[in-house]
Amino acid sequence: LGNEKLYRTGYRYYTTIDPIHQAAAQEAVNAGLQEIQKMARPASEPLQAALVAIDPRTGEMTAMIGGRDYGKSQFNRAADARRQAGSTFKPFVLLTALSLTAQDKGDWTLSTIISGESISISTPKGMWTPRNFEGKNYGNMTTRKMIENSVNTATVRLANEIGLEEIIKTARASGITSTLLPVPSMSLGTFEVTPVELAYAYATIASGGIRFNPSSVSSVTTADRKSVV
Repeated sequence: LGNEKLYRTGYRYYTTIDPIHQAAAQEAVNAGLQEIQKMARPASEPLQAALVAIDPRTGEMTAMIGGRDYGKSQFNRAADARRQAGSTFKPFVLLTALSLTAQDKGDWTLSTIISGESISISTPKGMWTPRNFEGKNYGNMTTRKMIENSVNTATVRLANEIGLEEIIKTARASGITSTLLPVPSMSLGTFEVTPVELAYAYATIASGGIRFNPSSVSSVTTADRKSVV
């Protein structure tokens, strides 16, 4: 709208934020941080968290928490903080495999058997050998179990089979806009994303494939209720 219109008296801004969802989100963030603090070492700065809730039927953002206390920190961690996606990126590896099958470019299903045994991949910086959580070892499993148990070795093996460029295409189509490079560790979420873009990418899956652009403003009107946006 530009600064002149943005601050003009009488303009009305309508958001998609649901007060009930927002209150529940704030309560969840506070409770979660309290639980973590019981186990964490004392820190000079208070722990922070972010939360984004989206209605996958409409794409409307119904809640957004950008930090512990807006009065103390105005930095919006939900929209502006970039952190490694980690295991939350793994579903896009499986989604890519299933999408290729739907396009008659493969035969991967949720019942496809894949090995969870150790794997080493050659990179420009040498051999890369991913490890599973707590050093666990796995044998053969279905791709469904791979996701359910968040098995790193099996995920990397599947990503290597279907192609890293294909995974990037799927992530982009889902809503991931941050930098992604076709390196093996990408499949384990080593690249940084914002909570908002990751939540919207998940909403694409939850909606059955409909991608929505991130938005928390439904409309803007003038004082006499004429629509501006």
